[in-house]
Amino acid sequence: MSDDGLLAEVLRGEAELATDAMRAFRAEVDAGAYRRAVSSAYYTAFHAVRLLLAASGFEAHTHDGVQALLHAHFIRPGALPTQVAKDFGALRFQRSAADYDASVPVDRESVREAEARTMGVLAGVVEQLRQRRVDPADLSEFLTTAREFGQPSGR
Repeated sequence: MSDDGLLAEVLRGEAELATDAMRAFRAEVDAGAYRRAVSSAYYTAFHAVRLLLAASGFEAHTHDGVQALLHAHFIRPGALPTQVAKDFGALRFQRSAADYDASVPVDRESVREAEARTMGVLAGVVEQLRQRRVDPADLSEFLTTAREFGQPSGR
């Protein structure tokens, strides 16, 4: 497989993982599974950032690595506002607490906060993908789902 073919496959894979996490988020909110929804909100942002990193020629295999590359290549140079990094970091913390600390309450307000932070990360990622002229044909489902993220599901 060519380098371009491999890159397209990686982009599609990250887009699919982010899309799946967005859909899981909505289903979990609708089911009242707020801890799971907070986790899915983080994984939406995580895979969206990995998508952006891959589209820009960077690869990270850990949560720390994704956060470090986001800062180094998008926040510090000013390509993304610092709020995106703050949102991503807060989502990571929120996800960890929701997944591993039963003493931390996770309610509808926590989910709304995670949703708003995820929307901020998604907006930054989508804009950067657009600026980098990433072929939207490979990402159409991700882009559509990202546009709809945060809208009521109608259930």
